[in-house]
Amino acid sequence: MNGSFHETVKRYLIVFFLLLFLFGISCSEAGAVSRFKSDVREKRAPANLKFDEIWFYDQDRSKIIPDIDLDWITVVLRSYEGATRSDIKEQAKSIMGKHRELIDMFYDSNLAEDACFFKLKSGLKETDLKSLISRLNSEKDVDYTQPVLTMRGKTFAFFNVIHLKWKTVVDKEHKESLMKQIHATFDEKESICRVNVFEMPLFKAVNLLAEDINVAEAVPSMVELKPSIQARLTLGIQGGDIGDRIPFLLSITFSDIISVDPSSLANINLKPADIQKELFDLEFDPYDYVKAVSKNPIKITGWMKFYAPGEFEIPPVTIKYTCSTCSGEQVRTVETESQVFRVASIIPSKQAENKLIVPMNTVDPDYNLAGYHKKAVMNLVVSLSAFFLAALCLAWFVATVYRAKKQREGLRERKKEEILAETLRSFLQKETPPPHWAYVRELSTILREYLAEKYRALHDPHGGSGEVFFTVIQQNVPETLATSISTVLKEIDEVIALEMDTYPELEQFKERVREIIDARRGEPAGENHIFNRIQ
Repeated sequence: MNGSFHETVKRYLIVFFLLLFLFGISCSEAGAVSRFKSDVREKRAPANLKFDEIWFYDQDRSKIIPDIDLDWITVVLRSYEGATRSDIKEQAKSIMGKHRELIDMFYDSNLAEDACFFKLKSGLKETDLKSLISRLNSEKDVDYTQPVLTMRGKTFAFFNVIHLKWKTVVDKEHKESLMKQIHATFDEKESICRVNVFEMPLFKAVNLLAEDINVAEAVPSMVELKPSIQARLTLGIQGGDIGDRIPFLLSITFSDIISVDPSSLANINLKPADIQKELFDLEFDPYDYVKAVSKNPIKITGWMKFYAPGEFEIPPVTIKYTCSTCSGEQVRTVETESQVFRVASIIPSKQAENKLIVPMNTVDPDYNLAGYHKKAVMNLVVSLSAFFLAALCLAWFVATVYRAKKQREGLRERKKEEILAETLRSFLQKETPPPHWAYVRELSTILREYLAEKYRALHDPHGGSGEVFFTVIQQNVPETLATSISTVLKEIDEVIALEMDTYPELEQFKERVREIIDARRGEPAGENHIFNRIQ
């Protein structure tokens, strides 16, 4: 009996410790997506990052070439273990004081816990930015520095993390070999890899991964440079009398990575600590705190009253939220700034009553009718004179416009088609040094605009391949010119796609374009308007 009891207890203990072990594994911190500091302990210089190598393929396999932003720069700090947000801000302020190019700073621990974004002074060029990056990387408190990118009108920062997805089941040896090749470590749970930017620039690693046949997606981790969450309490006025109705507004603005906890909006306390609750009145305009968090920004309004004089400090409002991309503890809080409100010691007097005022001393009116009549006649004469003068000016203006219109009608307007044709002829006469594909690309832009104008495209056809463009204008192109135009457009696509520095048939190509321009409707574009495509 005792043996059976001990065996049962033993089994339960084994199960308990096994569950405890698995729970510990599941709760262990995975690869953080808001911590970007490297694991390199010794101070080192990062690998040289060339601006023309900054490009990547997005989730749709489209090539993205961002612009280098000259207004901001990203600096990842070598913060010590356990450093607080205040410590990191002090480090950033110290760095900003050493470089005159840095004029302001922006820090948001939800975006990057160990990095700071610095505002650059205006007028910097890319050469100045490269020099600044080199000098910042030499700072003892700087881990590494990255430029900031601009895409689709938004500003993004990148660090040392790549979001990685595999196509199929890939063996462990291949993954390790690929990570070793790009000097990175892979986190299976978070599907991210961290690149050692001291050995290889981030975008070089991104594009090496994209070329591997087993990689489905390799996109650099980026954050948009805008505050993740902001909470602000605004008072209608900063001071008043006893019993005044003081309006207030609590606004919360947040980004897509933030989810506001509705419970933090259920009991908002604005009562100063140094006033009795009987001497303070607070009322909110009706709102549903559950539905409120689905709106951005969140706006909560109401009013408060003070029934005691003095200077009172309205406490900060604490808002609890969840950051989906933050490392470590994802449930966090943000507070509004405390507000100081002053209440005067004078109690407002009773409002004045509406009373009928009766004059005591009568005054005999002095009516000057003759003078009033004379003024009325003068006003009438002035009004009539002004009316006739305005009518005369209007008639003169209409006549002038009519004459100008007749003169314009007498002039022969030059068609846009002819202007574009002249532009093309001038462009064809230009010298064409290598690379020839760049020259062909500029020529293609003008040629498409000319063909769209000449054959009256119904909608903007300038994007896409030459085949797509030709499909839009094909119904208006004469059959005698269709083959020539279609073949020239295909030839343009292939020269640009191959990025040919030297194109042997460039002069023949220019001549074929001239024939298309000079051809009349219904006539073929020269004798040699059909030719072989580039192989």
